[in-house]
Amino acid sequence: ARFKGVKMDLNSCHLTWKPLQKYTLDTKKLQVDGPIMEERYGDTITLSTVCYAQVGGFIFHSLGQFVEAETLFKRILDVDPENLNAIGNLVVLYRDQCMPAKARELQRKLKALLDEGGNNGEARLARAKAEQAYAIQWFEQDKRDFGHLAYFEE
Repeated sequence: ARFKGVKMDLNSCHLTWKPLQKYTLDTKKLQVDGPIMEERYGDTITLSTVCYAQVGGFIFHSLGQFVEAETLFKRILDVDPENLNAIGNLVVLYRDQCMPAKARELQRKLKALLDEGGNNGEARLARAKAEQAYAIQWFEQDKRDFGHLAYFEE
């Protein structure tokens, strides 16, 4: 079974996901956010810090730091070999760098994981969407309106 209305494919990874594309334009913010993300995932990426590493890889890619992005996405796969976003991001990265053999190999892996049904497939899909939601939350956090706080007494 699949989540109803939820589609995951190569256009769903961080590097191609349309809602994230507008953030690639603000390179100053990306340069500030990059070190913050690095601090959050640190030297050792764990399952609980993968979301930070995904955003870090997105930032590296957006700043044209492809080697750093590739290294980070591979580090994610060391911890979580079936991470849909990391695999999809590497496919896009390899395509961008004219490495079709590497891209095709990972694209086959991604397709196999997406075709798998049952609880494993659903859990991977849910985690992929949660990682993407975290990325949007990270970039939107400075735009929150806390004007309602004026109505609360101290």
